[in-house]
Amino acid sequence: MKGDDASLNDELFHRAVELVHQHRAASTALIQRHLRVGWRTAEALLQRMATETMAVRKMQNGLYLYIHGPIGEELARLTGFAQEVLSALTTDRIDADQLRAAALRHGLAEEATVSARCGDGCACATLFEFPVVCFRPSADVAGR
Repeated sequence: MKGDDASLNDELFHRAVELVHQHRAASTALIQRHLRVGWRTAEALLQRMATETMAVRKMQNGLYLYIHGPIGEELARLTGFAQEVLSALTTDRIDADQLRAAALRHGLAEEATVSARCGDGCACATLFEFPVVCFRPSADVAGR
């Protein structure tokens, strides 16, 4: 019976996620009205969405914010990077190579081999031997 409840809950959750994407909004009233569930169930579904997806975030005032598309994707990258940094801080094991690797993994930075200085603000500006691998913000991040 519990397996049936779990599949029903997963089905309801997926319907709620589709509904939120369809309406580009996240509220208990929307979920209650369209899925014919009570307030507690609607709230639980939104909390689960905020935990398991990047499409919904709970704001400090208790309301939910729908975030999708480029903003949601950037939030996912930043969240992943921040989680790695915080995890490294808890073990007191963080270094520049680790930060660069995490930034590359989450699409926040890119590396390029350069044959000359690419700018005064870049670490390669202090180097005298080229070519060298240069790390810089990714095009998505630099464009903001």
